[in-house]
Amino acid sequence: MSRILKYSIKSYINHIGWMMYFGIIFLLAIAVPILAGVPTYTTLGSIYLRFNSLPELTLWFITVIGIGIAVTTYLVSFSIVNINLIVKSERTLLNIPKEMVHSLGTYSLKLFWIYIIQVALLWIGQVLLQTTEYSTILIPIYNFAFLIFLLFAPSAIVMEEMDIVNAIRRSIQFIKRYPLHTIFFLVFSIIMITVADGLLLLVPFYPQYLVMIVNTLFILPFSIIMLAHMYISKYSIVG
Repeated sequence: MSRILKYSIKSYINHIGWMMYFGIIFLLAIAVPILAGVPTYTTLGSIYLRFNSLPELTLWFITVIGIGIAVTTYLVSFSIVNINLIVKSERTLLNIPKEMVHSLGTYSLKLFWIYIIQVALLWIGQVLLQTTEYSTILIPIYNFAFLIFLLFAPSAIVMEEMDIVNAIRRSIQFIKRYPLHTIFFLVFSIIMITVADGLLLLVPFYPQYLVMIVNTLFILPFSIIMLAHMYISKYSIVG
């Protein structure tokens, strides 16, 4: 794990310009739902849905929200795919700008549909569970179960050019075969977010926005790099 962590730090530092670029795209992706009027609220640097506002939405508002979510999902997909491409380029002779243009209609689109399906199923499940007595416990468990098994789907799409179904299957297989990788990633991410967010929340001016900026510019790109290195580490050719 120390080797993967070392590779991840090295990749982030070597491509800091690209990481800032995609971090800004992540920030724009977060801004889109707010500008589109999606009933959300911000806390601890993240965006959450206001379920109580859903019954009040009109058809026009729902359409605008749908477009906003689609734009956000594609921006996120594009950024995640290209961060994976940067990691892949360190092991191959990829031309990064050329591959990024190519990914617009291939890798990014595949990941886009995975995330759209994921978002739809998450929202449906959350709305249904919201009415139950144990919603505060069941919703986080439901979200975690859905999200955890897709952790390595972007890497499967980029590294092995998998289609949507096989990328999801390969992600699940990777987690089952290398559970320590997933556990290490989750523990390390929790520590990283807790320390960074805890320190920033002590700042007297706009702490929530500072947390959001740090999460999107630094923590999220680094986390994606780490996942990519974990996935590519399964190949014996990689030291």
